[in-house]
Amino acid sequence: MIKEFGSDHVYNADTFNENTPRSNKTTYLSSVSSAIYSAMRAQDHNAIWVLQGWMFAHDEFWQQEQVKAFVTAVPTGKMIILDLQAELFPQYKKFESYYGQPFIWCMLHNFGGTLGLYGAIDSINKNPFVARNFTQSSMVGIGLAPEGIEQNEIIYEFMAENAWRKHPADTQLWVENYAYNRYGFRNGNTELAWQYLLRSVYNCTTDLKNHNKYIIVRRPSLKLSENIWYNASDVFNAWTLMLQATRNNNMLKNSLFRYDLVDVTRQSLQIIGATFYAQIVQGYKKRDTYALRKTGDKLRELLTDMDSVLGSDSHFLLGHWLESAKALGTNTKVKKQYEYNARNQITIWGPNGEIKDYACKQWSGLIKSFYSKRWNFFIQTLIKDVEQETQFDEKKFAKDVFENIEKAWTFETYTYPNITTGDSIDISKTLWTKYHSHD
Repeated sequence: MIKEFGSDHVYNADTFNENTPRSNKTTYLSSVSSAIYSAMRAQDHNAIWVLQGWMFAHDEFWQQEQVKAFVTAVPTGKMIILDLQAELFPQYKKFESYYGQPFIWCMLHNFGGTLGLYGAIDSINKNPFVARNFTQSSMVGIGLAPEGIEQNEIIYEFMAENAWRKHPADTQLWVENYAYNRYGFRNGNTELAWQYLLRSVYNCTTDLKNHNKYIIVRRPSLKLSENIWYNASDVFNAWTLMLQATRNNNMLKNSLFRYDLVDVTRQSLQIIGATFYAQIVQGYKKRDTYALRKTGDKLRELLTDMDSVLGSDSHFLLGHWLESAKALGTNTKVKKQYEYNARNQITIWGPNGEIKDYACKQWSGLIKSFYSKRWNFFIQTLIKDVEQETQFDEKKFAKDVFENIEKAWTFETYTYPNITTGDSIDISKTLWTKYHSHD
């Protein structure tokens, strides 16, 4: 490969990533590490080993003695460690700056390419500089290591700019300029809207491992809890302000503004959907079929409305995902397989739902045809249990919903729209009028 393509002398090998070694003896770990590097160097005398530090943060096997043995078996400077998810769980302090091996302070941020407004702005603003000034720091740079990047552009832009900063930024001033640069002109409403978002959804200060598994896109259960680390009213205020900004004609044709408005509308409906879920659970506990039907109808209607606003922006279309997958196929059989793969990944991910909802998406088409049907199945099951004076069986429901809704959907071949429908601003205004009393 080197002869054919050349080399930048940097090679990745993650032998024990989510794979615990068979022995914790330092001699064994050193020998494995040394053998891996020797194999690289045998082919490229200037080889540098790039190693993900994920295993050090998420496997208790790796204590100081084990890590030191593993990383110091390679000559200093010939291994670069990616300190993954350093915005939440930095490991360089625990492992003494990786015992001299260079490391890159990485923001992971996203799992599975899921959607949802989220960020840890305070951490990524301050902690790369803390790491750089750490005693005998071996930090050599910053990195972005998300599993999906087509969301939360503000966080990636802010983090990338750290490469040019010498000290933390004034985030309040920065976000004002962000709104200006993003839309091309000053607008008090959008600037204030982003301030609300910055201090809430984008300033998670807990160690929340955010997989964006919000209630509406999770398999229904009586035991769900919402990932809310912020004041929801800040999101609703941002939604209101963004709609007020549409009084300025410059905003009406701005594609980035329209995208952001759809995203904030989606987030607001998602929050309201969680309150409807709580009411459904209470209705069931009170054995009240009227309340179950009434609130169930509200949730289904909300999901239909969410599907509608998402369908007005090309970035939120299931049809685009499926058509792109099929387009890669060279014949009918392969196209069918690729469509199945694409459907499976964003829903149950695995023939038997091995990591269901890991890569869940809030997309038009998917909301209405998958999540809404799944919630309807749940609500009808609860109503039936109350009417028949039986108790909800979580295991039976999981089996039934998998076979009847989830798995079945992955084998469907229905074609979804690949073009937008409706006007984002008009739809968002209608939904604000309809739902603002719930905020």
